[in-house]
Amino acid sequence: MWILGRNNFDNDGERQKGVSRGITVTTIIAVLVLVIISSQPTKVTFLDEGLKIHGMYGDVYEWESVENVRLLDELPEIGVRTNGSAIGPNLKGYFSTQAYGTVKLFVNTGKPPFVFFEYKGKIIIFNLINAEKTKLTLENILIKTEMDENDE
Repeated sequence: MWILGRNNFDNDGERQKGVSRGITVTTIIAVLVLVIISSQPTKVTFLDEGLKIHGMYGDVYEWESVENVRLLDELPEIGVRTNGSAIGPNLKGYFSTQAYGTVKLFVNTGKPPFVFFEYKGKIIIFNLINAEKTKLTLENILIKTEMDENDE
């Protein structure tokens, strides 16, 4: 009873009408918000200090720690989601792969190519709304990190 709070019960200890409905509606709204957020295309911003990937699981990746940047035409075989969301082709969060172990993904699996990079020993893979934007982003990352795509 204490989880729901005292205001959810009347003086006789009976649950007030509408409490269950309110909890259900709140839960449905929360799930819908998460589905909408997870379904959004990946957005990146170039900052002076690094690459910012927006949204859930996003972060700022400092330029000096970004390594092994390259373009992948296809994703490594993805096993299980370890912590993240998988809404249709949109994968965001941590997933296990046979080739690399756990990786952080921000991808729409149906829209290759994908930018791959290592950051402080971790692997991040993302793509944007279309191939052209993904390739342009890769080129800009290579410029910012002063790397050649063939540097591995």
